[in-house]
Amino acid sequence: MSVSYKERFRSSFSSSAPAGGERLSENALWLLDQRYFARRYDPVLRGIRKEKSFEEFARRVARTVACAETSYLAGGEEDLQWLRRLERNIFDDILNRRFLFNSPCLFGAGAGLTVDPGMAERIYCDPEELTFEDYSLLHRSKTKGQQLFACFVIEVPDSIDGIFDSVKDAAVISKYGGGVGGNFGHLRERSSVINGGIGGQASGPVSFMETWNTMGAVVVQGGRRRAALMGMLFDDHPDIFDFIDAKVDEGKLPYFNISVCVSDKLMKSAQTGADFNLVSRSNGSVVRSLNGAELWSKLCENAWKRGDPGIFFIDRANADNLLKLDETWRIESTNPCGEQPLPNYTSCNLGSVNVEAFVERREDGNVRFDFAAFSDQVFRSMYYLDLVIDACSYPLEKIGERTRRIRPVGLGIMGLADAAILLRMRYGSERFKVFCRTLADSMGSAALCASVGMAEEMGKEPFPDAHLVEELFRRFAAEQGEELFPESWFASLDRESMQSLVEKMRSSPTIPYTLANAFESFFNAEGLGNEEERLALAAKVLQAFARGRLRTSRRLSIAPTGSISMLIDASAGIEPNFAWSWSRRIAKADGDGQETREFHHKLLSPLQAAELHDTGALSDPVFVTAYDITPEEHVEVTGIFAGVVDSGISKTVNLPNDATVDQVKAIYRRCYEMGAKGITIYRDGSRSMQPIEV
Repeated sequence: MSVSYKERFRSSFSSSAPAGGERLSENALWLLDQRYFARRYDPVLRGIRKEKSFEEFARRVARTVACAETSYLAGGEEDLQWLRRLERNIFDDILNRRFLFNSPCLFGAGAGLTVDPGMAERIYCDPEELTFEDYSLLHRSKTKGQQLFACFVIEVPDSIDGIFDSVKDAAVISKYGGGVGGNFGHLRERSSVINGGIGGQASGPVSFMETWNTMGAVVVQGGRRRAALMGMLFDDHPDIFDFIDAKVDEGKLPYFNISVCVSDKLMKSAQTGADFNLVSRSNGSVVRSLNGAELWSKLCENAWKRGDPGIFFIDRANADNLLKLDETWRIESTNPCGEQPLPNYTSCNLGSVNVEAFVERREDGNVRFDFAAFSDQVFRSMYYLDLVIDACSYPLEKIGERTRRIRPVGLGIMGLADAAILLRMRYGSERFKVFCRTLADSMGSAALCASVGMAEEMGKEPFPDAHLVEELFRRFAAEQGEELFPESWFASLDRESMQSLVEKMRSSPTIPYTLANAFESFFNAEGLGNEEERLALAAKVLQAFARGRLRTSRRLSIAPTGSISMLIDASAGIEPNFAWSWSRRIAKADGDGQETREFHHKLLSPLQAAELHDTGALSDPVFVTAYDITPEEHVEVTGIFAGVVDSGISKTVNLPNDATVDQVKAIYRRCYEMGAKGITIYRDGSRSMQPIEV
């Protein structure tokens, strides 16, 4: 039986769940206190104090996001009941570790309002005490500090004014808690003639990255964490070798991650040994012609040495761009962690579903994964992230305007490695990979349905530039020489006709490849009904896409979830567990340096903890760490999710210290073949300061 969008939001909630403090570890509560609890007015104390419970924190975030829904409602009693139900769902999903927004949303929700006595009362009271006008007032009163997005990309143009405007813009974004990416590849190469006819020479892209880095050293993100910057360069830029070497020396560009924009042309020439041209940015001439394998080897050698640079398959990202028909939405860079390729001067908010929370223990002691509940969570989470677009105060109006035109969201997962342990699967095993494929298919198809459902069922308008999607499908139909999905076709859609369509999509340069894969995912998805019901959903989604009837231009993005996974005691992103006991350096709440915290994995039994203490290892085969897993297994897991994730994936392939450069090359090549948009490798001990230590 078909389930409506609204039915996926719970209407009743268990009162027997443990209190927030009992849900979380001591380390998670410490992190909440250090970095996430907001200052609030307390009517009992008649003064300001810090939030002191997971429930207070969750209430503030849930209410702030839910208030944005008032923009779409008339204000009647039914609307008020829906607002309360929506808020309770967000609150309950956070409190029960099913879902969490990206850190800036957790920091920024209610910023500036929580210390106001009247507003604080509205933010922290029981939902039943609020009127519709209270919800609306909270939304209308949002401050400039309510910046809720993690990912930003801006332009770095080839002029002195443009360069320093980009520094200013990056500083403002960092001030409000966002990470900033930019492609420095439009800047003219070192020693080329500068504009103005005064005979001077350009200093090149790397020198201006130093300017950005200086900004990062003095601007603490949102007053809470160090600035995060991404610098990219096109692979055919004359200064590409300088860029690849930019972080070889210890301590250089510490606020930057750097990645090379690797083109299909370089990948081909590296394989065939063909010439590859470096092209001047000042006059378009060929500055140098070299064997593509030479540049490829240099890139891989440096990644082997230091973990930098990463690689970004830029042609892949643009081929998979749903907005590719309009040059203004061309992609040139990603956010600092690489999971969100974005057009210049746009932004994206992220959120992650905790996969581990959907592992269910039956009365007979067996465990199963609840795909139906997981799919419902994908629907709800997509809805939440779309609301964040309206709840956010953008650091730059240009970014706000362009972001609202395309409404990108980035839903991902975390807790994958912990779910595998609970399901008695070894991370990287064949059984685990089968589970990952089903999980990816279920997530991919549910996210498609959610984007369409917001427009078709929940009364939200398609994103303003959705006409580009309609035109995309028109062009696809013209390529096929067919009428674009006549009404009669949808009514008779079966597995064979759907498979035929997917194959045509795959062979077309017009349709994004993850979109074709996401349509195919309806065949294997769990949690969306039987095959007949799933095909009916696929037909509905196809029809909506062909008419430009979708709410978001982007759907999925798998982030590293470093801090937010620690907040709810889940393994990070799709990464394996790093270790079973470890220390981690974390920025202090006041921004003054770092402190070291000790961590122990929550799934260890007392016997296993004793075994680990006595032997330094665990005998249970499902307890594997990042270094127990082969590079090939790391890559295969990335490739499985890359097939349906339309944005990107932040994933590191951990290598032992004795790994070779040829292994790095093989990893990059395999990721490219599997459709990933990028990957990072890290060889153990290749830096003197490691972010996590066993």
